[in-house]
Amino acid sequence: MDLAGHEVAVVETVYENFNQLPDTFRGKRINGDALVKEVLDRAHASEADAIILTTASDSLNLTLSRMFLDKFQKTNIVALNTKPEYRLLFDGMGVQTVSMINWGVLRIEEKISKTAGKNALPLDPTAVTVYNALVPDQGRSFSAGELMKVPQCLIFSITRDNKTELFTDNLTVNPGDILHVSANSEGLRNLFLYLGMDTKEVSK
Repeated sequence: MDLAGHEVAVVETVYENFNQLPDTFRGKRINGDALVKEVLDRAHASEADAIILTTASDSLNLTLSRMFLDKFQKTNIVALNTKPEYRLLFDGMGVQTVSMINWGVLRIEEKISKTAGKNALPLDPTAVTVYNALVPDQGRSFSAGELMKVPQCLIFSITRDNKTELFTDNLTVNPGDILHVSANSEGLRNLFLYLGMDTKEVSK
């Protein structure tokens, strides 16, 4: 894409990985964590026309997708999807995906430049959807481990103090935290019940 004349900024946590870029690369090299706002500011992420997420972690790509959708209002996002079971989560957010098995770099460029159409097989939106759940103040906190056991519900990231991070089993979930959840209506109802929330607004 750099050779095609696009202005490209690459954000990478491991500085040595920049050595994998071709010698002809003329874009910006930003060494840092893409979950940190100051790093994204250096990359001028707020001005980007498109976002490409190519980490090897589906969970991290999902978290970054949610952050760019919510915090930066970016809609032209393409993410690398390595495990088929995560595909529904990306689709639920409206994020285009490429598989390291089925697609290549040229396919990413096609999607970013909008020369290719949307996915030919739309998913039933009533099946699995991505939700944001605000943890209520019920006088207690929750361990991530217990919330991971809620059936038909996958929590993939959490936002607190305006910072989004991966949802890992060593976290403590406090009132006011926002859980980013992939679930069907039954799974969302299960989560609401566990958190002590009103389930009336969950669609049947």
